[in-house]
Amino acid sequence: MPGEGSAPDVPEEAATAAPTAVAGDAEKQPEEAAEPAHTDTEDDTDDTDDTAEETAPEETPAAPGPVESVMVCGEVPGYSWQDARDAVRNLGYEVVGRADDSTVLIICGTGAERNATKLRDARERNLPCLDATRPGAFADAVCAGKLTGSDPLPEPVKHDREGMSERERNRAVRRLARAHGFTVPDRGRIPMNVRHAYDLSQRAGAEGTEGKAQAA
Repeated sequence: MPGEGSAPDVPEEAATAAPTAVAGDAEKQPEEAAEPAHTDTEDDTDDTDDTAEETAPEETPAAPGPVESVMVCGEVPGYSWQDARDAVRNLGYEVVGRADDSTVLIICGTGAERNATKLRDARERNLPCLDATRPGAFADAVCAGKLTGSDPLPEPVKHDREGMSERERNRAVRRLARAHGFTVPDRGRIPMNVRHAYDLSQRAGAEGTEGKAQAA
């Protein structure tokens, strides 16, 4: 029995276990402190991805289509050569001398039957025809803002009013054009303004001849 004032005896197992338990608690504390705090990083990333998916891509504007074109054959009654073509262009059409894939109509005025080339192009491509010799036909189409036609194509003539074939007439046009300072090619298409000037000169010459005959 221990004496008074002395420390009580501690069993060896208890003395050994106590330091072990303390040491175990000390080892666990760093592990608990090392646990990372919960963050919302994944949620934020998901929100960003959703926003990116909802953003629609920018649309590329479509390229404009080809401009529709029209052939004008002969003289349009009530319009000068230039005014008739300007009226067609003001409606958004292009005026061409030969038909192509963009050509949608041929306008036939006075003397259209003498232009066998344009009439042949129109017939081969099955183009609709607007007969501008009908009173008000061309003006009504211009006012409506749309050029359409369902008139029959005139038949080309081999000889004009002067009794010349198309080849002979082209030679005469070139001679007169060069005599008045116009530049025209030896072969190929003759510009319409040159043809128009030739027609006016022939008409003026015919009227002058008739006036002299009446005076005599």
